[in-house]
Amino acid sequence: MGTESVKWEYCRLTGCKDVGYDSPHLIFYTQKGQTDETLSGPSSFSGLGDIDKIAMRIAQLGLDGWEMVGAVNTSASEHCVYFKRRQA
Repeated sequence: MGTESVKWEYCRLTGCKDVGYDSPHLIFYTQKGQTDETLSGPSSFSGLGDIDKIAMRIAQLGLDGWEMVGAVNTSASEHCVYFKRRQA
């Protein structure tokens, strides 16, 4: 058995407010930097409201191997949700 350590990728869902969303987006962190995916406005989930788009995108993260690992309050009314998955 090898003693190779597990390496993870991380992403963060931001823009979550106590009452709805304010410019919700995902930030994916890699060794090369970060990429940003906006979850409001036009998307592959056309015809859905922002809350449904976010729910569908979170479901897709799960299918892609992402696991929710935490949520934090970044202010009195704003929250971030963190996900991780094993690096390929």
